[in-house]
Amino acid sequence: MPGSTLVVGAGFGVVGTEAIVARLCENRPVPSRVRVDTFASTAVEQGVLGAAFATSIVDSFAMGGRRYDGGRLVKTRLGAEVRHLTLPDGEHMPSAGVPSGELIAAQRVSGAPSVSATSGLIPASIAVRAALPLLSAILRIRTVRTFAIGWMAGIKTKAAPRPRPHTWGHAVLTWPRRHHPRRLAAGRRRDGFHLCRRRSDRAPARRG
Repeated sequence: MPGSTLVVGAGFGVVGTEAIVARLCENRPVPSRVRVDTFASTAVEQGVLGAAFATSIVDSFAMGGRRYDGGRLVKTRLGAEVRHLTLPDGEHMPSAGVPSGELIAAQRVSGAPSVSATSGLIPASIAVRAALPLLSAILRIRTVRTFAIGWMAGIKTKAAPRPRPHTWGHAVLTWPRRHHPRRLAAGRRRDGFHLCRRRSDRAPARRG
């Protein structure tokens, strides 16, 4: 649309996942599979949610799950691929699959044909995940979408601190065995975390 700009991903979540994927890909062939997990921690300002943010939330749920398979963006179940990770600071966090800018960023920086992304912002309980496909289908109805955006845009938010000190990005990269002869000590699987804060600091990558 004239006068509009599409931003596929912005903020510490995308920075964290893209940074760790890029680092794990350094001086290596294209991986066959990439998974990224984002655990965002942001403060909430007092005010109203607003139309732009409300539209992003509603449309993310409405489009359903997405992942890359064979280099193509394909549909998948919203809330699938549940993960339970222990962050470097010791906190245990669940995450679930969601269409996001992190997914696109990870595929573009790695070139991997198979990419998936999860977020710690999506409830990972069995009951909520069971209801997500139905919610997604309902929100694709135009009148319901319009009502949901209008209602959410007017929600008043109270100021709240960040739930955790840091935002973490996590990635797991896998290569075919033919790219990793025995003399290559790094192996065919690598994973690591990236810490995002006001002054960025990187956690060391783990090798598997």
